[in-house]
Amino acid sequence: MIDELVDAGHPVKVCCRLLGVSSPGYYQYKNRPLSPTAMRRQWLTGLIREVHTASRGTYGSRRVHARAHPRHGRRRQ
Repeated sequence: MIDELVDAGHPVKVCCRLLGVSSPGYYQYKNRPLSPTAMRRQWLTGLIREVHTASRGTYGSRRVHARAHPRHGRRRQ
């Protein structure tokens, strides 16, 4: 929410104050590294897009899942 308001041109301090968040807490949240779960989700999203694009958009969720499964040469990260 704060990122959207800042992108719209509002100052960070004002946004934090209105939403009841400390500015240092906001910056700490914004600058922390991705969690392992978030990294895995990004990887899976890319893999799903890759399989779907390779099928020229014809594969549904079942076929995408089957192609992305480790037994088809895909390895988890």
